[in-house]
Amino acid sequence: MSPAPSTVMIQASTSTLASAGVATAAPGLAPEPHPTPCTCPLPPLPRLTYTCTRRQYDEWDRAMTGYLFFVGARGILSGRRREPYRRGSSRTGHADHDVIYPPDEVAGDAMPRPDARVQDALVWTAAMSAEWKSWEWRESKARGVILATIDVPIWKQVKGLWCARDMYTHIWEQYGGGRG
Repeated sequence: MSPAPSTVMIQASTSTLASAGVATAAPGLAPEPHPTPCTCPLPPLPRLTYTCTRRQYDEWDRAMTGYLFFVGARGILSGRRREPYRRGSSRTGHADHDVIYPPDEVAGDAMPRPDARVQDALVWTAAMSAEWKSWEWRESKARGVILATIDVPIWKQVKGLWCARDMYTHIWEQYGGGRG
């Protein structure tokens, strides 16, 4: 039996994710193993539609966050795992905003340039690189599952946002708890 048209099939295998264009590991960095090996695929994830009800949003949110827990990337959406070594600027009009968040990039595209790093990270080390790659691996999973499970009108709203957390927050405000 095939999934319903409003369902996206995502399985917990790196080959499936890689074939879907979702990064499964940073170059040179193996994905973290699941504590208990699981050979069964995850159930299909629902697709969030532009005209969804609150109940449909809640179903999408529950399935997506469960999947991100499964792959070890839930901390990206909660804000617990932020990009290491990039200094922050909450104001869009801030003079350094385009240096910190280059307009032609999204989170995880490239390691922060020296002028976008926190003061303690001006000299980049192998350990810093490994930590950043581990974060990037999780960011790409979170961003990928969001983009793979939303309809085109929602995709157009969030595709240019800096990180998966910004995308998730926007979707929540428009379709989940933010709309009452």
